[in-house]
Amino acid sequence: MKRLVLVGGGHSHLLVLDRLRRRPPAHAEIVLVNPAPLAVYSGMIPGLIAGEYEYRACHIALAPLAAAAGACFIVDRAIALDPSRRQVILQGGRLLEYDLLSLDIGSDSPPIPGEPADAIEIVPAKPMEPFLQTMQALWARARKGGLNRMAVVGGGAAGVELALALHYRMNRASGTRVAMALVSDAHRLVPERGAATGQAVQRLCRRRGVALVLGAPADVSFRGVTVGGQGTLDAQAVIWATGAAAAQWIRNTGLATDAQGFVAINGSLQSRSHPEVFAAGDCASNADTPWPKSGVLAVRQGPVLAANLLRALAGHPLDAFRFSPHALAILNCGGRYALASWRGAALEGRWVWRWKHGLDRRFMRRFEPPRGR
Repeated sequence: MKRLVLVGGGHSHLLVLDRLRRRPPAHAEIVLVNPAPLAVYSGMIPGLIAGEYEYRACHIALAPLAAAAGACFIVDRAIALDPSRRQVILQGGRLLEYDLLSLDIGSDSPPIPGEPADAIEIVPAKPMEPFLQTMQALWARARKGGLNRMAVVGGGAAGVELALALHYRMNRASGTRVAMALVSDAHRLVPERGAATGQAVQRLCRRRGVALVLGAPADVSFRGVTVGGQGTLDAQAVIWATGAAAAQWIRNTGLATDAQGFVAINGSLQSRSHPEVFAAGDCASNADTPWPKSGVLAVRQGPVLAANLLRALAGHPLDAFRFSPHALAILNCGGRYALASWRGAALEGRWVWRWKHGLDRRFMRRFEPPRGR
């Protein structure tokens, strides 16, 4: 009997488990490993931060999902991999042997440049759970009057959503008043999308009162966060959302990686150096067709990853994942207002939020236990 080990409860693996419970493979043992019993759905996190959702509504219980897929669920963290022996080493000391391995462990925050700042609190946007705990503490601090100036560093989709959601929560939903700035080294927000989207986001930030500091790299010193050529940022707390960094232990596995340390994969989501290893989501990188790091992409990769794992177990040829740079992306801007980007066009309004809300709820319902259980 072959053993398939799924490391990580990321978006792609959620869809793999959903596929496995609908079509369980014959003569295969499935094992899921994740550090926590709940998996976070990143698409609803801005809504959680803005006060639109409860914590539980944005998380998926992995144990019942794994059980429905016939998988053994282990709450532990993978810390090493020996591909020559086909073994995953867990933090608790357990060794897991595998015939096929799939990695969907997400990414970490990049190192914050400069020296630790004594004057302000700097909060990495990843990992997600520690970040959410820190947000709770910041809200409490704001309600007590001890926080009235914040900033987000990072002008991509994640930084924009965090800045707008936090600004809404701190100024409308919580009864507090907190000034917000959004800092980016790029001259346009969300440069990964079209110019129309960037312009629409910038207009929205200005309407909301979010100060923009563009084309200015940020650095950290003991005095605080300095912005290239523009002095020190006036903020008591800074959210650092500048992109994604690979998990350090991946570099020591012997798997082929790209220059940043992400698992190098081909178009079939398969390791370029070890064909028995697959990877998807933020932890993977395809040099032939560079893909952005986003939850939207991980969701789209899920069905192809599931099909290819089943094909690999059966010894069949693999499918290719087809990336589209024009795929729909919707930013939750707080206040039940959203902005959609699709094929160069930008659409915004409360109706776009309702559209996104419907898509998110439909996604989450896929992983609910059957009624009556």
